Amino acid sequence: ERFLRPRIADLRPPSGMAGFEAAIDLLRTAWREHWRIGVFGDYDVDGVTTTTILTTYLEALGIEVVARVATREGGYGFSRIEAERLREAGVRMVLTGDCGTSDHDALAWLQGHGIPTIVIDHHQVPEQMPPAAALLNPHQLGCNFPFKGLCSAGVAFYLCASLRSALAREVSTPLPDPRLWLDLVALGTVCDMVPLVAENRILVRHGLAVVGQRRRPGVRALLEYAGVGIDEAIDETHLGFRLGPRINAPGRLGPAEPSLRLLRAGSVAEARAMAERVEGF
Repeated sequence: ERFLRPRIADLRPPSGMAGFEAAIDLLRTAWREHWRIGVFGDYDVDGVTTTTILTTYLEALGIEVVARVATREGGYGFSRIEAERLREAGVRMVLTGDCGTSDHDALAWLQGHGIPTIVIDHHQVPEQMPPAAALLNPHQLGCNFPFKGLCSAGVAFYLCASLRSALAREVSTPLPDPRLWLDLVALGTVCDMVPLVAENRILVRHGLAVVGQRRRPGVRALLEYAGVGIDEAIDETHLGFRLGPRINAPGRLGPAEPSLRLLRAGSVAEARAMAERVEGF
């Protein structure tokens, strides 16, 4: 029954995930004190969806963000140049998505300037831990989260859901439901080709349903340009072979910013304009 009809309630809690408590404490401080937060992600689908999840969820909480993604020319990972640009933009804290675990120079530079970082990643951890305030990576030593197959988008979902639970104890007003971001989680999970078992199977199963609702303007426009009919049932092949390659294309040839702007689009008109641009790659 759990395999055929997995429920969100079947997700195991992130209480054993190393770095989670420190990350939530930092984000609660940022929310209370109205910090501007910088978010930097890798240029592939997992990096772009992770950046979109983090930035749009934080914005839904009323936090001001600066969103940036890597460029092919700049190379993989979070560089010192990008760290300097975020500081120039006035951020008080930085989150990295699908990168950062090995980017010690940039993280140390931010640390030296009093800017804490939270690294959200799933790549292998080197012997030396990154100089970050919090590392959320299931592969790090001492992480007791039982499933190690999450991609960065999955880790980002857990972070947003946990932040909502923490803030719900402080406010009486309704807070945004992270389940509405599962379309992006499913995209990142399928396109990063992590195993579709355990938590990933649950996230993708429910994420496909959200994709099918076409609520997000960028996803709706992407489906239109990919030739997916309005009544066509969405499955993992649509994500892996129709949507994913389109999101990937800009970052493989240059800056991934068009894909980020597409998924972050707040209106149908903006989303269609960015989908047309992405389609041109």
